[in-house]
Amino acid sequence: MAIGQVNISTTPAILSINRTRGQQTITQEQFTLDIQTEHPKVFIESTLPKVEIDQSRAFSEAGLKDVFELTRELAAYALNEMVASIGRIAEQGTQLTNVHSNPNAIADQAYYNAFEQFDSDWNIDFIPKSRPTITLIEGQNDIRVQEGHIINNTQKSKVEHQYTPSQVKIAMQSYNTIAFNYQSKVDKQV
Repeated sequence: MAIGQVNISTTPAILSINRTRGQQTITQEQFTLDIQTEHPKVFIESTLPKVEIDQSRAFSEAGLKDVFELTRELAAYALNEMVASIGRIAEQGTQLTNVHSNPNAIADQAYYNAFEQFDSDWNIDFIPKSRPTITLIEGQNDIRVQEGHIINNTQKSKVEHQYTPSQVKIAMQSYNTIAFNYQSKVDKQV
């Protein structure tokens, strides 16, 4: 029996692709910044707070007095002692004029002048009795703010933008082909 032979031959399709790149150009005119600034200012004027502590009354009670107060106090004490002494001397003079009614007047006066007038009562006391006077004088702040300013004279510059998009061209360079070939074989009989 004879079997034929089939031959198949093919050629592929070929594409051609041409591509051009896109281009972009940006141009801008040169510009300069023109900015003027006036800085803000803060003015602060302040008076400091004060604490005044007056201890003169407590010092006075402790015996630590200033010259003027001590002078006034001693002058008043001397005046009182002088008046009391004048009164005592006058009374003792009256007693001596009436010596006939009291025969022991001279002895009583001598004993009083030597001992009794100097008798004192003693006691314990705590000083000072008064507290210091504390006065607060508040401080003050005067704050003034002068605003600053910004002046911007910058001009816009022109921007030119050009863009060419990319392109792709596709073409068929050759098409694909298929070829069939058949050969038959004949059997020879012997």
